[in-house]
Amino acid sequence: MRDILNPKDIKALQPILRSGLESFFRKFDVVDGEKDVEGRIKADMDNLFIENGIIPLPKSGVYLSPEGVVFIYEQYEIGAYAIGTPTFTVPYNKIGKFLSAEAQCLAGIK
Repeated sequence: MRDILNPKDIKALQPILRSGLESFFRKFDVVDGEKDVEGRIKADMDNLFIENGIIPLPKSGVYLSPEGVVFIYEQYEIGAYAIGTPTFTVPYNKIGKFLSAEAQCLAGIK
């Protein structure tokens, strides 16, 4: 499947992408025993390689899963090597309206 999300929706998707990345960072900060998890997440987000405050869609890593749309950013795509490959899943009830008609059909939406 070629187009799951429309790049023209990038601004409307910002809260979803931001929340997904924050959940990715939170997972590691909690495991590492970080005392100021929220402060660390803010620092992680501030260090992302994004232009004009717009988080881009992953170049090659968006796919449908039973739980929702999975986003996978490759190393160096939006951050330093040290952050690894940011990966998170957005449930269909939060992202469904942004899916292409084909993706909605495959996901059982509408």
